[in-house]
Amino acid sequence: MNEISLNGRRYAYEDRGSGTPLLLLHGFPFSSESFWPQLESPPNGFRVIAPDHRGFGGSAFGEGPSTMEAMAEDALGLLDALKIPAAVVGGVSMGGYVALALARLD
Repeated sequence: MNEISLNGRRYAYEDRGSGTPLLLLHGFPFSSESFWPQLESPPNGFRVIAPDHRGFGGSAFGEGPSTMEAMAEDALGLLDALKIPAAVVGGVSMGGYVALALARLD
């Protein structure tokens, strides 16, 4: 498990494979471990990045409520920290709502 500091708090993520970035956003109440099959054997030509949303898995809670927009901003912060300008995004359940919030950020 990798981690970065986002606004002074721990943000954990998995990063496997190489190629086109594929950001996978997990559902409630899970963590990036729900994408273990994809992380264990990334599809050819893809770099699979799966963060733990704030308050889940290895990531710390943030200030204020954990809204879909806040989690989307975290995911965007991760992509920025990894110097990834664009990614294919997939979300399951709550992660789908985070993906939609991410699309509204730009």
